[in-house]
Amino acid sequence: MRKHIFICSHLLAISLMMIPFAHTHARAGNEDALKDVSTVKVITMISSEKPKKVLGQLDSLIPLHDQLRAQGVKLELVVVFIGPSVRFVMAEPDEETLFEHDFYLRKIENTLKQLAKLKSVMEVCTFSTNVFKLDHNKLIKPLKPVGNGYISMVGYQAKGYESLPLF
Repeated sequence: MRKHIFICSHLLAISLMMIPFAHTHARAGNEDALKDVSTVKVITMISSEKPKKVLGQLDSLIPLHDQLRAQGVKLELVVVFIGPSVRFVMAEPDEETLFEHDFYLRKIENTLKQLAKLKSVMEVCTFSTNVFKLDHNKLIKPLKPVGNGYISMVGYQAKGYESLPLF
């Protein structure tokens, strides 16, 4: 019993000594970059032919939203799918895509639903869906078909949205 009390008291003393160093583990902020900024308007394009990469790019947007919000900044986000990435945002993917990429398709759909809850606008280029012979009326909800993803990109930029490259 004494040994237990001795160990506990020493652990408590060591923990208390560490308090002055606790700030070194705090997450760095972006105070300089975000000074006087209340809203950030961003548009990004996703065009990969690899569903793992599409998922990684989408997954990077949720922490971006959370980190901005934690620093008092609202994110207005538009995501535009073009090229081969449109194959991975169909509510009813073709059999080959489903067979080869089922794991990633489910994860992508889940991430899209999370982004929708964050009020992100998500568009899919119908020029691309036509190239891949996909029915743009069968997109995962709430993705919106648009005529040309590049036009969306330049249109939103003309409205003040900044391009956010995803790698």
